[in-house]
Formats: sequence, C-alpha cells, structure tokens
Amino acid sequence: MFSDVSTAAAVFLVNLDEIAECVYRIPCKKCDKVCIGETGRSFGVRMKEHQKEVEAQKGRKYTRSFRKQSQSEQNKSAITDQVNQENHVINWNEAKIIARESDKTTRWIREAVKIQQESQGVMNRNEGPTS
Repeated sequence: MFSDVSTAAAVFLVNLDEIAECVYRIPCKKCDKVCIGETGRSFGVRMKEHQKEVEAQKGRKYTRSFRKQSQSEQNKSAITDQVNQENHVINWNEAKIIARESDKTTRWIREAVKIQQESQGVMNRNEGPTS
C-alpha cells in the first residue's frame, strides 16, 4: 500500500523521530549519493548523532590539503566522510525510514539489500554488516 514507512507515517501522523528498529536513507544535497543505515534505537536519536558529528566538523576550511588529509581519515559515520572529503551538504530534511524490522540480524540483512538496490550510489563504506 505504501512505498516506505515515511509515507505511511505521514498518512497516520506518526512522528518519525520516535520510530525505532528501522532501516533509513539519508541523501546528499549536492550529488545522488545516499547513506543507508540501520538502528535499533529511535530514528530521531540516530539522526541527531549523525548531525552532531557533521556539525563538529563545521568551521574547518575546505582546502586541497584538508581534502587530501580527510581522504586518509575515517570518521565514525560515512556521512561525515562525504561532507569532509567532497565538501558536500547532507539533505537532512529528505531523510526517511525505508523499512522496519525488530530482529537485529534481519535488519542488518535488509540494510545490506537496500544498499545493493540503491542505483544512485551510496556513501556507505561497505555493503552492510553482511559484507
């Protein structure tokens, strides 16, 4: 009936920030890449963690030497790597839940499948926990 959990939540006026045990998709504003992730906690908490790490990088001058240095570093989140290495901006407003799954192993598999299905390209460092 609904193409993703975010659409269903909008129809039923559910707060996405409170939904837990899900697979999510966060796009970049400057390119077609997305980050596919999963969390057993609430989507809102996980989003705030991603945003906090990106915000901690604000104010750094984006220069050739900074870009070269950032390519040899790996942050906690591939989203932060995208911001640092490509000087891109994350489209937080278009982030959405694409699947719900209470079983952790099944959620990992669903995340890996969604990464493989993403035709635009992903920021993720690997194909999910099963790789």
